[in-house]
Amino acid sequence: MASASKSVTPVAPKSTAVPKAAIGPKLVQALGTAPVGHAPAPLATAAHPELAQHDNPKRRPLSKEAKIAIKTVGAIVVAILALILIGKAPSESVSALNSLVLTAATEEAKNIPDDEKTVPVTKAELDILLNATLKPNATKTPDQVYTALWYAKSTDETDVDAAIVTFVLKQFTNDLCDMQLIDVFRKRKNPAVVPPLLEFCRTTGNVKAAKAAIATCRTIAAEKDFAKFIEIVDFTGNDSIRQAAEDSAADILRKSINRQSLGAKLVASFHTASNAEVRLSLIRLLGCSGSIKAADIIKKALASDNKNEQLAAAVGLASWPDDAMFESLLDYLGSVTDEPTRKMLFDACVRFVANPDRTRPPEINVKFWTLLDDNAKSPAEKDQVARARAGTKPNK
Repeated sequence: MASASKSVTPVAPKSTAVPKAAIGPKLVQALGTAPVGHAPAPLATAAHPELAQHDNPKRRPLSKEAKIAIKTVGAIVVAILALILIGKAPSESVSALNSLVLTAATEEAKNIPDDEKTVPVTKAELDILLNATLKPNATKTPDQVYTALWYAKSTDETDVDAAIVTFVLKQFTNDLCDMQLIDVFRKRKNPAVVPPLLEFCRTTGNVKAAKAAIATCRTIAAEKDFAKFIEIVDFTGNDSIRQAAEDSAADILRKSINRQSLGAKLVASFHTASNAEVRLSLIRLLGCSGSIKAADIIKKALASDNKNEQLAAAVGLASWPDDAMFESLLDYLGSVTDEPTRKMLFDACVRFVANPDRTRPPEINVKFWTLLDDNAKSPAEKDQVARARAGTKPNK
């Protein structure tokens, strides 16, 4: 197999069979087959009874090495067949691409951690891989192309992740979205890609791409990226993009030990926000922060005449990091006469008490469930409490 970092002389493929170079002596030995170009050994069939007589009646299981070799050859065959469909004529770039995906298939079959698997690339070779993802609608890019990008490590001064970001953002600008290419970021796990991706999502109109990028960033973002998610909440004109950013920001808040300082950013954004939908998002997020100023804002929202603000405040209280606001939520619940609003608030109360991530002494759990049951006004609400309580741990 040719190394991905060396130039490859273009060779026109003669057939769709696996080339000899792809099946070396070790693979042949492991598979127990003859190399390409040699006559296969005769099979023990009805036509050759004498061979069947000398066969060992018990088939020996395949060795670990043989299984890896079979997996490698299978991946190589798939890659080569797909590349033959892509390339209209042999060229140096097609040969280089062939070499890169063969390397990727070999690395993928290795029984080692993914972060130790390597496809060495130069800037030119990285461009070849990226351009190979720009397939016509009728042709699917081989999975090994994305695998090669996943394992790609530079042999020169190229910043692989920065180059992929630049390529992806150009796609976004052209209203395109390659989901497999975006998933490469999640697999490479480099947090450096988060800021440029989120900055683009702040103003883009490519909803599909923005939501996919935010979902990927959510898995690799650090606490320092919190402000970028809030900027999207503040500035995007699309509700679904805003919701995706809000969910990601809530994730960071729930895991953070610095909720108070992050909450201060939310309070500042809330006081400058003029868009109604933005304010609702920020009210819900303020509940995750658990700060004193957040509590003031949420209490005012609960007392508002705006039903949407009341609901946002209820959701925020259901996400409160401790039990300090529970009785305030119950007090407000008792004053609500509007049936739809009461249902939303009661649901928030049930979620709050039933949240499995909260830790309370058993006696406090019993108290909260009793308070909730006492505040239930209908058989349906009583049943909701009973079912929720039955689904929690025994001490609740």
